[in-house]
Amino acid sequence: MSGGGESRRVVITGMGAVTPLGLDVASTWDAMKAGRSGIGPITLFDPARVASRIGGEIRGFEAEAVMPRKEVRRNDRYVHYAWAAAAEALADAGLPKAERTRLHERFADWLDQHSAERAELEDIAAYHLEQAALAARELETPEPALESRAAEALATSATRAAWR
Repeated sequence: MSGGGESRRVVITGMGAVTPLGLDVASTWDAMKAGRSGIGPITLFDPARVASRIGGEIRGFEAEAVMPRKEVRRNDRYVHYAWAAAAEALADAGLPKAERTRLHERFADWLDQHSAERAELEDIAAYHLEQAALAARELETPEPALESRAAEALATSATRAAWR
């Protein structure tokens, strides 16, 4: 509902997908119908610091095929996947090329803004947790929970950097 009490209708006119089963809607759907699994060994980063060694990775994806090289370098991998799925959905919707380009530029701006905010917050949290753990060690005050949280925050920050 909008501010004036009017309801807005949303119509899904196009679909897009980038999944561990396929790089588009058709291949994902075919894999689902065939009963294939997208789960396998983790290869995109060293899983030594996480509890699981298996996951649903997206294989064979080339971000440069669907987005400008500059945007590939500036954004995290999840943004590449969202960009590709959005491009497929916009094309599937049958929108004219000029309209797809305009919407994609707005989408890119939104993703850039939110990606940068998230990365900055994660880095700030990791830094402060690390500093707190160091201060606790200097005071010779054992804080295993704090050290564990600092290690987890640093691992998350390192994993995020690996996914770029």
